Amino acid sequence: MLTALATMLLAVAPPTGFSQSVERIAVRRTSGPVSVEADPMTARVVLHGLALTEKPPRLCPVVTRKEGVITLTCNTRRLWAGLQSDPRGTYVDVRQLTAVSWLDDASRVPMRAWSLRSVLIPDVCPGTTAAARGECALGKGDLGRAREAWDMALTGPDLGLAHLRLGDLALVDGDVELALKHYSKVTSVGPVGRMAQARACELSSSCLNPVESERVANSEGLALELARELTLYTLRREMAVGHDQAAMTLLLSKLETDLSFCQGAVGFCQKLIEGGLASTDVEARLTALSAFLTDKVRKGPYELALNEAAAATAQEIGAPGFAAAILAGNTPNVAHAHLADHLLEVVRLYLAARDPIRAAVVLEYAEGKLGAASRSGGWVAVRRQLNRRGVVAAAPAAPIVDEVAMEQLSTQVSLSTELARAAATHSRAAQNVPSSAPVEIAP
Repeated sequence: MLTALATMLLAVAPPTGFSQSVERIAVRRTSGPVSVEADPMTARVVLHGLALTEKPPRLCPVVTRKEGVITLTCNTRRLWAGLQSDPRGTYVDVRQLTAVSWLDDASRVPMRAWSLRSVLIPDVCPGTTAAARGECALGKGDLGRAREAWDMALTGPDLGLAHLRLGDLALVDGDVELALKHYSKVTSVGPVGRMAQARACELSSSCLNPVESERVANSEGLALELARELTLYTLRREMAVGHDQAAMTLLLSKLETDLSFCQGAVGFCQKLIEGGLASTDVEARLTALSAFLTDKVRKGPYELALNEAAAATAQEIGAPGFAAAILAGNTPNVAHAHLADHLLEVVRLYLAARDPIRAAVVLEYAEGKLGAASRSGGWVAVRRQLNRRGVVAAAPAAPIVDEVAMEQLSTQVSLSTELARAAATHSRAAQNVPSSAPVEIAP
């Protein structure tokens, strides 16, 4: 049964020469859908419907089990993982890549259209030359028409832009070898050449050393939109080689000084911050929290995971009220199956922050949403605490069921920003970098 299922899910491994090391873990099926998801930015591999039948790999020594999901925390972000099978059984292969990971959408710099002027093409959309028409089609989200135009442009005067964009499309398709082939055909001069060089050197690993990375990161003379994108590549590269604090410091600086820095790339910026919050570098985590506090990328495709990561960091630095406010505002995004645990955690955090009024508001909301389920288990203890303070008795009788009421609690995020920053500053001197030794975390 598992072999048949695994056959349908087998992942295509990176090409020969792109793996620095490979480890194989035997697994067995448990229940539910089977999947293996690698998240390079947070250095995690998530297994659904599978159980390990041997020790975790040295690449990913930390194992967390929660509600049937296994999370492996790895010591590299140049990460790939996939389900594999042979006559002896089914396995999860975990690889450390030689290059920056290109295989998942979340940690890939978004492919965004550039203005024709920024790449020195004297034309306007919809474009008179094939290369220009391709860029204009990309701006409208029509990748099929863009590909056709760039194929035609390979024999025209703007073949450099065509090769770069066809390389980008090859990466979207997962074909790193074809992408490198296209990038290598772009001359190194001019703005298009510099952007192609940044892409190619990451995939060939030639700019993962500090000196070459700094050279490639130089955006002097580029149009603002190209400079922003080049910085996104720099941020990803810095995270990939473990320079977490440098990456978070650069991102924070950009978010504070350039309101449009993450425009069109909000999800990518969210993953950068989530990666910083998951760092083993305490300083990087605190800087990532400061980036989160700028409120520039709070809303987006990964806001649920980002908010949870920010709340966890806030708890660690001694700002439970700030953590509670983040989670309270996140409530409309939480699946009903997890709502009880989520709301109970919010109440506990408000109580830890000595804010019984907001804790009572969340309790009322829970009563309206959960009914009897909010009167047993851990709810008994928090209700007792609130009763002792005389808060519940004075609360309105009608339960709060409107999500807007919960979202309004998140206004405390801005009010408690200074408190969170102060706690972060204080904790810099008090916290130590966690050990990288293997550890099993109980459910």
